[in-house]
Amino acid sequence: VWCIPMGNNFPNVCKHIETEFNKVSELNKTKNPRNYIVLNQVLQIEPVRTHPLDLNHLGTLFVLDKDKDGRFKLEGFLEFAELCRRKESVYQTEFQGRFQAYCSLQMFCVVAKEGGVDKFCEWFVRVFAECGRHKSRDRCYFNYDTVEALHKILNIKTAYGITSMNFVKLLQAVVVEQNLDTKKDKKEKKSNMVSVDAIRIFAKSFIKGFIDLMNELGFDPAYQFDE
Repeated sequence: VWCIPMGNNFPNVCKHIETEFNKVSELNKTKNPRNYIVLNQVLQIEPVRTHPLDLNHLGTLFVLDKDKDGRFKLEGFLEFAELCRRKESVYQTEFQGRFQAYCSLQMFCVVAKEGGVDKFCEWFVRVFAECGRHKSRDRCYFNYDTVEALHKILNIKTAYGITSMNFVKLLQAVVVEQNLDTKKDKKEKKSNMVSVDAIRIFAKSFIKGFIDLMNELGFDPAYQFDE
């Protein structure tokens, strides 16, 4: 849970975010310095106080990733904090639930437009690919920890009663049903790897279901946000 106290304390919030951003960057140093952190680092950020905000939420991550490239930059965090500050005066009660709903609506208004599904799928793959993957020749695979993070963020266990291991098996079965599996895929099954094809198919099915649900609930993808 990431927490953001606002009001007159906002400059301290920004300082805390910058400190935490730099800390998780240092803890996960790579050979080549970079100006961004990835999903597993985002989830390591320590809370401030009050106003709990859980970043294990897809819509929230979608809004937080300013450039939609799967890489979370300090500038995006600071803009996100400013958005939270503005919404705090509107959502004076049940801040987390209402803010997550706002982020989900933001995501809907992007993905429901022409070409939005494909853009979402590319973003979805990038977010989790940055978190952990490996390549084998021309194939890309996601490791178990990455799929487990996906399972947690989408709340699969609570919503459908499916464990993370069974979720891996279901994703592996997808490429078989679509006749996309190779001998390499069959080998990777033994190490609980999931091909990028399975993740992309899942992402497309997931976001189409999300769009259908939002449409059924009467939401308008042309909704104008009052910022």
